[in-house]
Amino acid sequence: MERNQRFTAVILKQRPVGETHAGLTILSPSQGLVSVIAHGVHSVRGSLRGKIAPFTIAEFDIYHDPVKNRRKVADMVIDTQLPGIRENIERFYTASLWAEIILKTHGGGEAAGFVYSLLTESLRLLDECRPEQIRRLSIQFLLHWLDGVGGIDERYLHRLPAPVLAYVHQSLMSELPPMLGSLLVEDHEKRLLGWCYRLLRSEIELDLNTLRTGVGIIV
Repeated sequence: MERNQRFTAVILKQRPVGETHAGLTILSPSQGLVSVIAHGVHSVRGSLRGKIAPFTIAEFDIYHDPVKNRRKVADMVIDTQLPGIRENIERFYTASLWAEIILKTHGGGEAAGFVYSLLTESLRLLDECRPEQIRRLSIQFLLHWLDGVGGIDERYLHRLPAPVLAYVHQSLMSELPPMLGSLLVEDHEKRLLGWCYRLLRSEIELDLNTLRTGVGIIV
């Protein structure tokens, strides 16, 4: 492994390490999931102070210590920090659900490039979309993720009402932004979101903490 690497990534998870450092799990289109240490995040003089936050997209300079077999953030140049997500509980829980799905499926494995593109586009839209579009955007993310990584069994599609089934097929043939303006009646929208959640739980066997803690917010 090279000692110095530079690549673009998005922060999926952050945890404290000691009093001033942070452990990060980041997703890169070229590297997949990567665990790194960010030193001095909570230090007054730390060079990374104010730069580290969930869902931040940045170019990272990573140093690999061959003795300790650890990687640390040497520097980073922020693309965007998406403050709108962290300032709204529904947006934050929605992004957290997406991140948890990716973390628990190993970043999509060989599909890391696809997953990264889908996630970063969805996060940018989530940061700015209208409140009534948040649930619709999450449906779009989940449908595209299921189709690209998890697989959607046709047997389960035919359990959906005809208008919802037509919407799913249209979604999978379309880019994300146009579908935010494509309306389903509220009952059908809720039913489709619940269908996506059930598919994640039963067929892909994901135990998602965000769905348990997000009752009344995204569930």
